[in-house]
Parts: sequence; structure tokens; C-alpha cells
Amino acid sequence: MLTPIATSSDIVALQEALLHRLELLSKLTRYAGAGLAYAAPDAPASWLVSVPGCPCEGEFVPTDACPADMMQKSVEVTCDGAPAGSVILCVPRCSPGLLESLTAMVGTAVRCAELECGEEALLSELSAAWESLEAVSEVSAGMRSLEDTSALLERIMSRAVGNRAGLQAVLWLQRDGRLEPAVTRCRVPCEARATSGLVGRALAEHSGIILNDAARIAAVPDLEPELFGARSVAIAPVTTRQGLLGALVIWHEDENCGFDSRTMLLASTLALQAAMVAENDRLHRASLDNERLRQEVEIGSVIQQTLLLGLPPGGMRSFRLATLAVPSALVDGDFYDFFRHDDGTLDVAIGDVMGKGVPAALVGAATKSQLLRALSGLLGTGVRLPGVVDVISAAHQVVVPQLIALERFVTLCYARFESPQRRLTLVDCGHTRTVHYRSRDRSVALLQGFDTPLGFCEESSYRPFVVSFEAGDVFFFYSDGLTETRGRSGEAFGEKRLAELVAQHGDLAPAALVELLRQAVVGFSATGTFADDLTCVAVQITPPLQRVTRQFDCELTSLGAVRDLVGEACARIPEYRLHPEALGCFTLAVNEAASNVVRHSCDEDAKRTFYIDCDVYDDRVEVLLRHRGELFAPSPGQEAAPTAPREGGLGLFIIRQFASEVEYNVDAAGYTYTRLVKRFIPQ
Repeated sequence: MLTPIATSSDIVALQEALLHRLELLSKLTRYAGAGLAYAAPDAPASWLVSVPGCPCEGEFVPTDACPADMMQKSVEVTCDGAPAGSVILCVPRCSPGLLESLTAMVGTAVRCAELECGEEALLSELSAAWESLEAVSEVSAGMRSLEDTSALLERIMSRAVGNRAGLQAVLWLQRDGRLEPAVTRCRVPCEARATSGLVGRALAEHSGIILNDAARIAAVPDLEPELFGARSVAIAPVTTRQGLLGALVIWHEDENCGFDSRTMLLASTLALQAAMVAENDRLHRASLDNERLRQEVEIGSVIQQTLLLGLPPGGMRSFRLATLAVPSALVDGDFYDFFRHDDGTLDVAIGDVMGKGVPAALVGAATKSQLLRALSGLLGTGVRLPGVVDVISAAHQVVVPQLIALERFVTLCYARFESPQRRLTLVDCGHTRTVHYRSRDRSVALLQGFDTPLGFCEESSYRPFVVSFEAGDVFFFYSDGLTETRGRSGEAFGEKRLAELVAQHGDLAPAALVELLRQAVVGFSATGTFADDLTCVAVQITPPLQRVTRQFDCELTSLGAVRDLVGEACARIPEYRLHPEALGCFTLAVNEAASNVVRHSCDEDAKRTFYIDCDVYDDRVEVLLRHRGELFAPSPGQEAAPTAPREGGLGLFIIRQFASEVEYNVDAAGYTYTRLVKRFIPQ
């Protein structure tokens, strides 16, 4: 499979969504006497609002050289890591506060555009996954009915070319070192040939290929004759664990008909089905019953890996992810998937089907698919972000009656991580207990929900529970195949041993943690073959780039040291990302929050101390003040600008004015805390 990257259509969609919001923002910009422009990559700026007398429309001018006494700032826009242009602000040099406010508004417009495009991409991805599952189901039904090989391959080919007019395709299968056309849908006759050209490149690299450039296609050495007129080509290798069997080639001669990752997902699924059909035919003709069963299990395992185990999303600032999937000797029904809503919101689903074999794998695939459909359906109704209970309930209505009829059940854990709120919302349907590693004190907690597995009862209601988290925390999800692995003496690996291992090594990166766990289980069992799948998912809340932690006496004389701590933690942040004036204002807000703790919250009966954690991330600074006293939170209206002097009113106003986010609460350990966040331009 190819690694998804931002395509030109993705960038165009983001630009269109962003320009619509910038047009709305231009009215405010014009009223403020500022300029606003958008510049596509490698293109001149297009000014929505320009400043009379300012040469900014022609080129960037240094601030101290601008005859109109203006200054400029550029906000870069990216789409999945690819440049998508920049938004340019031109603001009077005497108004740095206006520049900061407009920059924040532009950042909000960019994030809103990204969310809109992300939701559209998610719906497209869910549609592609469902289309691939339908293809698998259709061919699998044909195999169960003992339909002949030629008919099954014809059905696969019809799927390959049936979703768009003008498509052509060839399914090549290897025989005696040569490629033979097993089934074709093209205008040019195809004959057996040696492995070369684009197909030879795909088979040599063991990966799919997409080309949407006629010139690049024509320049391929030994290009296949049927591809001479192609403008777009997609190739998916047909492979099993035993090796390559051939390739499925799909192309189009229309220059306006390009292929994308959705095309590759369907082509790869069909290629996998072709491998399954071809391998089954070989085994049937050889009449090797025992060998045939073994090969069917392995092919089923490939299906399991393809359809049951989702790929962790990459490039998320708030989370680090890693997975482990060690297949057992038999096909199983473990599954997991990830649904990214935005950079700070992520859903993780992990489940286990009762029983083993291909039936359990198919039930797992159907359950996972139904979760996708439920989420897609709720998003399609206009719900911005459906709750986890809503997703499970919608899937329940379709899945549970079928599970009851099949006399099977599925354990499921569905978790939503929300980084801005620092909370995990989890629905646990009879699954193994989630291990929560708390980085602050290197302790672990085992999280268990309230609900029974899917398939136990047709009438069920689901109850979520919420857990708060901090930077560096790790949540470890797993199936019972891990804890039930037996050692030489017959003893199970067990939940306690797992929790102790996570507690000792939870500060590792998730990939290193799951690899260490794999080694521990293999060493414990003294074997590389297991009776049940070993499946787990590790999610780490991204730790800060720098953390400064101090304890202070609950005295007003400590306030100077508090201000110094903030300055020390933020010393390495470049001025262009966090202006010294903005940092000074935020430091003043922290000073006022600490003053409120000293004056109003410190418990006389407890040790008169308080603690401050200052964490610096790529895009923000977080300051957490903790103490063993009463909660000092503002009453309604206290944070407004005071119209007359009053005790505490100005301090609360300063905190709210100069911090991007403020939270007053009590944590799980009983500490009263005030949390202040200052966001700035990310790297």
C-alpha cells in the first residue's frame, strides 16, 4: 500500500474552504485599517484587503523600511504536511495587539477549514473501506458456494472496472516464471510475457504504484503495450505469505481521470481476493487436503491483517501511537481501528470476537465496519462530533441482532481522547481492563467500564466514564490473548505482570514500549507461536518539549520566583513565535493566579506550600498551579473588566485576558489546581 500524502485535490479543497472564511474576515480587517492576502504555493499574493499607500501588494517590505509604517506577518498553511500557501497580514506597526488578535483569528479560520476538509476526507475514507468490505464479502460468498475459479476472477475484474466508466484492467498471474493474463478488460490483446515494465517494478518493490502523469508513464522502460495510451495507472501486487502471485493493473486513458488512495485501497483488496482465489484453486487441484486447510488459514490471516487492523494516523501533535499484532496459529477475531477528528481529538476502538477461525474474523470485520458506518452516518446528519455512546448505540442496532442469531458475542472498548480538555471518555463492553500509566508519579490504574459485551442482550444501554490525563500519560489497550499467554509451568502472563511492566517502562516511546512487551511475552512463553492473537494499542499523550517543576512557600515573597520560572521555561521559544510582550502578559497572568493561591486558597492546617509545573510544547505553554487548599474559582461576572476597584477583580480579569485558556478544578489526587495555557505560533 502507498503512504497517503496530500494530493492537489486535497489542497484545492482546503484553499476553497479557507478563502471563504478569509472573505468573512476581510470586513473586520478593512474596518481595522489592516491588509489581508492569501498566497498559494509559488504564486504571488492575492490581496482581499489592501492598505492605501502601502507597497505590500508588490512585495514584502521590511517593517522599518515601509513608507506606510506597516508591518507584515505570514501564517503558513499546510495540508497533511504539504505546503498549501500562506495568509499575509499587513498591520500598522503601532498596533501589535491588533496583529496578535488578527493572527489568532486567521489561525481559527485555518483550523476550521482543516476540520471541514478533514470530515469530508473521513467520509470518503469510510466509503472506500465499506466498498472494499463489500468486495470481500461478495467474493467470499462465491467461494463458500464453490463457484469455479474463472467465474470468481471474472467477478473480481467486474468490481475493478465497474465503479468508473472507461476503466481498463488486466489481472496477471505468475506461472513458470512468466506472467499470464488470467482475466482482461482492455482493448488491446494481452499475451504471456516476462516480468518487466511497470508491473515488474511493482513486483520488485512489493508495493502498490499510482501514476497520474502520462509523460512519466510513457518514460517507463519496457512499458507494457496495453499501457501506451494510459494517462493514469494503478497497480496492486497479488501476494500471499508464500510470495508474489502476480498483479492487478487498472488504467484510464482520460487525462481528467486520476487515481487516489481510495482507488489503491479497492485495488489492493481485490488483489488480495484474487490471491485467495488463485491459491485455493491451486490447493484444490493438488488435492492436498491438509495443506489446503493450512493455506486457507494463512490467507484468512492476511485478510485479518488487512480488514481488522487499522493504521494509526500519523502526524498528530497531541498523541503518539503504536500497535502490536502477533497472529496466533489460527485465524482470530481481534480488531482495532482509529478515527481522527482533528489534531487534538482521536477515537480508538479495540475488540475481540468470541471463537476462532475465519467465521470469527468475518464477524470482527463486520463489527469494525459497522462502527465506521455508524460514525459516518452520524456525521452525515450534521452532528459535529457524535458522542461515543451515540456511536456504540448506532452500531448496536445493526450488529447485536446478528450476533445473537449467530450465537456469538464481541468484547469492545471504544475510547475518545480530547487533548484540549485533557480527558478520556470510554465505553467498555466487557473488554479487558485498560492500563493507565500516570507519568507524574509513575503509577498505573486499571480502568474498567460497566457494560456487557455486544451480543449478550438485544436491549442494552451504554454508560461512559471519564478519566482525566496529563502530558506523558500512556493508555494501554489489549486483548485477552496477551494476559492469557501461558509460560512453561502453565502460569498465565496475567494482568498484574502487564501492569508492572507498563509502570516500569511507561516513559518509553509507545513503539519501544510495545516492542519491549512483545519480547517479555515471548520470553515468558518460550515460544513464538501462540494459541491466541497478541493484540494491543498504546496511546501516549505527547510529553512536553521541556518541563520545569518547582515547590514554593505559600508567601507573597515567592511571586518573583514564580515569574522567573515562567521566563526560564520559555527562554528557548523564538520571539517570532511568542512575542516578548505576549509572554510578559502571560507571566503577569500566572503571577495573579499564584497571588490568588497565596491570598485565598492555602490551607492553614496543611503545609503552606504550592507547586508549579511549566510545560512547553511546540504550540503552547501550560502552567499548572497545585495546592492542598480550597478551590478559588471566579464567580459569574468576576472575570469581566472591573468598573471600580474591588478585591480580586482586576487579577481575575488579567488572568482571563492574557491566558488563552484557564481552568479551575480538583484532580484525582485531591490537589486543587489552576491551569493556564498560552498558545503561540507552532514550528
